[in-house]
Amino acid sequence: MRRRISCLLALGLALLAFGCSRQSGTSEVKLAQVDVPKPFDAALIAQYNAISDSGYQLLDQGKTEEAVAAFNRQGNLIPSGKWAAYNAACAYGRTKQVDKGIEWLTKAVDQGWDDPEQLKGDADLESLRSDPRCAALVTRAESTQKAKEGSFANGLPNYDRPPLTFPSIDSLERWAAGQLQINRRNRTIWYGWQYTAALVDVEAKRLAAMRDLKKNDPTFEYGLERVRAISRIKSIYNAWGPLADGVVKEADAYLASKPSAEGQSEAQYRAGLAVFCREHPTDASNPAWSPAVQAARARLSQVQPGTKLTGAAAAWQIMFDLTEAGENKTAVLPKVREFTEKYKNDEPAMQIAGSFFQNDVVASL
Repeated sequence: MRRRISCLLALGLALLAFGCSRQSGTSEVKLAQVDVPKPFDAALIAQYNAISDSGYQLLDQGKTEEAVAAFNRQGNLIPSGKWAAYNAACAYGRTKQVDKGIEWLTKAVDQGWDDPEQLKGDADLESLRSDPRCAALVTRAESTQKAKEGSFANGLPNYDRPPLTFPSIDSLERWAAGQLQINRRNRTIWYGWQYTAALVDVEAKRLAAMRDLKKNDPTFEYGLERVRAISRIKSIYNAWGPLADGVVKEADAYLASKPSAEGQSEAQYRAGLAVFCREHPTDASNPAWSPAVQAARARLSQVQPGTKLTGAAAAWQIMFDLTEAGENKTAVLPKVREFTEKYKNDEPAMQIAGSFFQNDVVASL
């Protein structure tokens, strides 16, 4: 089933615009290293999502053909939107019309579907997954995902001159906030790689403009800001894919500049997160667990004591220990208790603990 939209932004919301910003003469197309998608108007997005909702309401009422007709209208409204063909496949999959379901799922993959995990786990597609044609479509979706996300391994685009210039830091940040709002709204229409590409593009342009604004500020570390920016693009709860390689590339480039202990520690910390989150294995039985955790531990161990992310690095190490202990966590609990007592006032450390082993913190106490 298509992802539910919890709320829609007001249709009359005006996009942020700043007369004080201007494009430089540098060609953005020539400099860009990512394929940036075209954003859609807020009203058009709302209409697209409303049709999707109405189609599923019809499907819930047992009106399969009417639902498919709605999804066809959805596809005609935004032909490059990702959901129409997929929704039709779900409609036929739910009613166990396998041939029609495979036909529409093939259209979805032909159009660029890049989420193989959705194909593997969606309950509406269960009747289709027993068909060998579905397995081939999953493989094609995996190939699309790999091909489209491959450029993220290069790190952020690096502009010699800022494509956009601003009179102040405030105006730059307002522009960036507006662009991120646009991207979030379009996330319901774009494929996953398109959303990531849009975020990468905004961060690269923001940092290029920031470097220009802070060219006389000796405390501004452009290399470290690049590491921070790219490592914030994806959540620590999800797999990062090739973007993780881009984080590591940015971190290593910054480390080569021989930064301070604080800067070095932060770069190693963010690289440690990246190498684990590339595949983001969830349990120690996963074949990807050992190499991912080994690489992450090696990076996290480089975070120096007394730096701001020392506690957060320790939290990740404990999470790894607890996961590897499985049901036999008793031996690890003293380490959890020591961690809690030491870092109970350390916000980054406790955020990681609260996200991954809050119950173990309580048990240790």
